[in-house]
Order: sequence, then C-alpha cells, then structure tokens
Amino acid sequence: MKLVNRRKLELLGIDALIAVFSYYSVMLLFMLNRGNVTIRESGFTPLKLVVFCVCLLGVRALAHTYRCLWRYANVSSYLRLVVSDVLAGA
Repeated sequence: MKLVNRRKLELLGIDALIAVFSYYSVMLLFMLNRGNVTIRESGFTPLKLVVFCVCLLGVRALAHTYRCLWRYANVSSYLRLVVSDVLAGA
C-alpha cells in the first residue's frame, strides 16, 4: 500500500475515533444535565452514531479533505474541512 493511501486511512481512522468520542461526550453531558436519564431514554443509539460518522466522514471524503498528505497542511485545507463539516451538519 502506498504511503499516501496509508496516511489517508490513518487520518480517516483518527477522525472516526474523534467522532465517536465526541458523540459519547455529548451523550454523557446530556445525561448529566438531565439527571437520572437512562441511555435508552436519552435517544442516543448506536444507529445514530453510525449515521453521524457516515455523514461526517462521507462529506469529508466527497470534499476531498483527505487528498492532502499532512493534516490541515494549509489554510485552504482547513477551510475545506470546515465547509465539509458544515455541510455534513456536524
């Protein structure tokens, strides 16, 4: 596998882990704010997590965010990331 492809996969994996962490962080904050709320009552489900990750990473891939070898290498790469995340609804 080429270094570029491997790097893109590594960045995609890191972004997926960050998305999962942020989803569960929001879930935890929601549950702490609401008091005694169970996970089932909170509305956070694994399906919603999958949809969130697919939307976020899919739009980033469509916006060619992972085309750059280095993460956020310059201003245009960072702006592409911001625009793709806004389009994904993140």
